[in-house]
Amino acid sequence: MASLPSATTKPTFARFDATKPSTTPQTLIEAIKRDGGVIVENFISQQLTEQIKADLKPHFDTDTPDKSGFFPVTTQRATGLFNISDACVELGCNPLYIDVANAFCSSTFTRWVRDERVTTSAKPIISSTVAFRVNPGGDQQVLHRDDE
Repeated sequence: MASLPSATTKPTFARFDATKPSTTPQTLIEAIKRDGGVIVENFISQQLTEQIKADLKPHFDTDTPDKSGFFPVTTQRATGLFNISDACVELGCNPLYIDVANAFCSSTFTRWVRDERVTTSAKPIISSTVAFRVNPGGDQQVLHRDDE
């Protein structure tokens, strides 16, 4: 029986290159199930990266510091990314991303409609988007989950 990792075990993630045919949704799904995450290199082009940075820059530049203190003053935010950047839409429509998201976030349930059982499946919908720009002087975050 395999032993569970201890609290001092450093997490490791498999690395994949999105440009290689061997990087399929199924290989990523299997690695995520095994390791809890993956690193996918070359997932988007340098050109798309630069376009996203250019599209979001004015929104980062006009962001006001978080009054609650939750975010450090060195962190700037942009929200509603699909509304302000076609490049972000392109990123969100990446087929590899969609296939992996569908595998983990889809749900299937059965309900009664009158006297008939009906099974319905629902795929995930992106309803909220946010980007962060952490400027020099900010603290590096440790690896964490936002749902904990």
